[in-house]
Amino acid sequence: MDIGRILENKEFKMIKQIPLVGILLFSGCGLATHEEIVEQFEAEQEAERLAEERKIELTKIRNSLKNRTFASNGHSKIYDELLNVNWVGDNSFTAVSFYKAKFECEKYGYRLPTIQELLRIVDYDKTSAPFVFDEFLPYILDKTYWTSTTYHYNEQSSDNEKQFVVSFNSGIILGNEQDSNSSGKICIEDFNTLK
Repeated sequence: MDIGRILENKEFKMIKQIPLVGILLFSGCGLATHEEIVEQFEAEQEAERLAEERKIELTKIRNSLKNRTFASNGHSKIYDELLNVNWVGDNSFTAVSFYKAKFECEKYGYRLPTIQELLRIVDYDKTSAPFVFDEFLPYILDKTYWTSTTYHYNEQSSDNEKQFVVSFNSGIILGNEQDSNSSGKICIEDFNTLK
């Protein structure tokens, strides 16, 4: 039974005006109090509002990704208007260590993205991997990719740093050992903005 329809129903609106202490109403397959029905309806409205906000945000991100170009060093660039950066990808996937990924980005004046930047291009509206905006295909596959964001996993150890990676196979954040040849790279080219 659709709670929204119940609450929009004229008879229910009339019942809503009557004190319902101890009165039970049918909801779905069980009984629910007036307050429970109203609470469920409000929760559904909030979920719809949040879904609409996410849809608007995804549209903004999609619209900000423009002008795919090809650099002379064999990299492909996608301009991100909202961040004012170029995303720079290779034409093939190679699993490397964090150190090698960082080195390869910096060799061309680029950098690895932060965890926040890389999560920004995860497309959770997709129903299958890779969970990335189409503009990044085939430069991002259903693999994990390094970020520049480090975290400490064991305060007792002197060797306690790991790097966050984003899995475009599932859209989740993971942690990898920095010397593990397990993740790929996509780089960011920053622009100096003059004011």
